[in-house]
Amino acid sequence: MKNELSVELCEYLEYCGLSRRKIARCSGSTRMYHDLGLYGETAEEFLEVLRDDYHVDLSGLEFEKFFPYEFESSVFSTRIFPIFVPSVKWRRRHEYLPLTLAMMDEMMHTKQWQLVKMNNPKIEYTERTLVKLTPKQFVINALRSLFPLFLVLVGVCLILFITLPEKHNKCRKQAEESRQPPGQVRTLGYDKSGNLTKQHRC
Repeated sequence: MKNELSVELCEYLEYCGLSRRKIARCSGSTRMYHDLGLYGETAEEFLEVLRDDYHVDLSGLEFEKFFPYEFESSVFSTRIFPIFVPSVKWRRRHEYLPLTLAMMDEMMHTKQWQLVKMNNPKIEYTERTLVKLTPKQFVINALRSLFPLFLVLVGVCLILFITLPEKHNKCRKQAEESRQPPGQVRTLGYDKSGNLTKQHRC
């Protein structure tokens, strides 16, 4: 299966939520994460359907080597703040091994991941190919990953800066009023007859 997908695989992809239009653009070399953008809980659901509905034995399939988790910094930072961290996702993609639709189709027919693994010797399981970063690059990537947290902290500080003075003034006013003993006479002014008007506090 080089260019065309089997009927069974197309039904599986449609059942998992992919549109027919998107499936029509796929081929056997289409990668689950790198091309279709599946990761985290969505990718887990795709594999669960294979296991539960197609009775595929997924023993030995290490999820973290093919997909990032739901809130991994490389995905979360890039999706929420693409303007500030445009290159993080591109760099991290190279850390994950490709799981192609051809391999998915093979799993559906062999019912075992281990057989697919044996038939694809290019898959490296002993060691993930990582990009070697210099100390400077490591610090830059770490700062980019922490940038969303920094923005959240700034937002919290701004909210506190706006709300705390109002709350303080309200508490101060209540404290001043509480110092006034019950029954104190308050002078309001004079009426038309020139008499002093007073009001007792309850």
